[in-house]
Formats: sequence, C-alpha cells, structure tokens
Amino acid sequence: MKSIDIPDGVTSIGTSIFQQCYSLNSVSIPDTVTSLSSSLFHSCYALKSIDIPDTVTSIANSIQNCYSLQEIKIPNSVTRFSGAIFSNCNALRVINFGNTRSNVFSQNNISTNIKGEGLRYIVVPDALYDSWKAAWTNFTEFIIKYTDYQNLTNNA
Repeated sequence: MKSIDIPDGVTSIGTSIFQQCYSLNSVSIPDTVTSLSSSLFHSCYALKSIDIPDTVTSIANSIQNCYSLQEIKIPNSVTRFSGAIFSNCNALRVINFGNTRSNVFSQNNISTNIKGEGLRYIVVPDALYDSWKAAWTNFTEFIIKYTDYQNLTNNA
C-alpha cells in the first residue's frame, strides 16, 4: 500500500490503524476528520506527506518514526498536541504553522530529538514571531517568520 485517500464522511480514524505500513508514502485525510489518534502513523518509514485538513483540532502522538517525512503544515484548527509528536522523524526539515494562527502553540509535545536530525525551520506567523521565540526555548534557532520562509523558498 503506497497511498491512501480516506473517503469523505469518515469522522474518526482508529488508533494505530496505519502503524508499521512501511511502504505507505502519502495520506489524504477528508475534512470530516477532527483528530489524529495515537500511533496513527507510527513507523510509516516511507511516509513523505500527510494532508491534514483544517477540521483537525488535535494531534496525538500519531506521527513518530516517519523517517521520510520532510515537511508538515499544521492547520490553524489544530489547538493541541499530545504525546511526543515527531519523535524519530529524522528527515523532517520544516514544521509550518502558517501565517494566520492567532495563538502561540506549546512546544511541550514536540520531540526534541528532531533538532539534531535535520530540522531546519519552524515557520511561525510574522505577528507572533517574538512570542514564539520566547515560548519555544528548546527550538529558538529554528524559528523563522512565515514571510521570511516564503522568500527563501521562492528564491530557491
């Protein structure tokens, strides 16, 4: 199984449902889903992309040991992480919180082991840049304003 498009109308995805789907490389989640459950994508080694819809409000420790995941966009709708998210996601380069979020997100559940593995940027709203830098003390060297990141990627 390489790719999954979860059908419209699905409201809940069971715990560990895709755990150890080693060859799974992309997942599209419909906008009827509101949370990503525990261990959902645990050890999906080939997973490169997850399309998280704006209806998801919480992400449990569902994204771990995803060795190929390089970038993830966290929609504004997500207000809570739980568990050690992104643990051993060695290829993760960018966590993008976008530019329209109105609150500073807690760093408490972001696994610090991604810092030495290749993390380059944590993209945060321009207006909240200083607040994120103050709140995310474990990751200050990675925090970048949204527009600065856009300029980097557009000029690359």
